[in-house]
Amino acid sequence: ILTDTKGTIIPSQGATKSLRKGSIALPVDAEYTSTFSRAYSQKDAKGHTPVNAKGGLHFAVPKNSKVKAVADGEVIFANYLRGYNNLVVVRHGEHQTVYTNNDGLRVKAGDRVRQGDVLGTSAEGGVDFSVRYRKNTVSPFDWLKKGKK
Repeated sequence: ILTDTKGTIIPSQGATKSLRKGSIALPVDAEYTSTFSRAYSQKDAKGHTPVNAKGGLHFAVPKNSKVKAVADGEVIFANYLRGYNNLVVVRHGEHQTVYTNNDGLRVKAGDRVRQGDVLGTSAEGGVDFSVRYRKNTVSPFDWLKKGKK
């Protein structure tokens, strides 16, 4: 069940496959630079990088960098949302991927996307990315392809 920010159920426009752990690509052509979390995080062995964030990843990419779909799915939201700049949400079965702080959008709600399709371009300050399962934000590290962490 998918809901919008007010808790209203968003009807499905057709079946899409759920994400498989270790199956998604990075949303930009860069490594993440930090994590953000509302829950908790743990430091890595070097003591400086949170590695278990239940929020998401921040990519400090240059303005106008291509932001890509991490897996096949259906765009269920693509518009300006106060506090998030232009926001894109892609449904993958019971999962959603969320891309915030986009400058330009190349998709609209209802569009089907394939892994690697360009969703838009990044705004000043980079892009934030998160993964949701049903209504809950989950650690993106479980879903990234090996070697992409």
